[in-house]
Amino acid sequence: MIPGYRHMNVISSVLLLTALVLIFVYGNTTPIPLILLVVSLACLILLILHRKEWEEEIRPDERTRKIGAYALSYAWWIGISGIILLFWSDSRGIWRPGTQTALGISLLLFFIPATLFLVFLSRKSDNNV
Repeated sequence: MIPGYRHMNVISSVLLLTALVLIFVYGNTTPIPLILLVVSLACLILLILHRKEWEEEIRPDERTRKIGAYALSYAWWIGISGIILLFWSDSRGIWRPGTQTALGISLLLFFIPATLFLVFLSRKSDNNV
């Protein structure tokens, strides 16, 4: 097994043991033990089913790491700029978004550009990255 996935195995085992202890301590009064149980069993099933695939997985090379770093840094700047614009529009009274709207916009400003930059930069040649 790949060393990085050993951590997932340990974490899912600890979650499973914690869920079982919480079930015996609290019973059915709280949903947290059930959630922990389902998550840990899902992780263990994924580990068992995909163990061979992860052993044959291709490791990322220098180019893909560089593309990821550039894409995430560009997306970070777009997200920070969007949050600054949200703050500015709220403080000037131009537009006062609600909490959920502001949080949704800021999350979209972080995740959508990151995905788009990853796709765009991975299609470019090595010379431009």
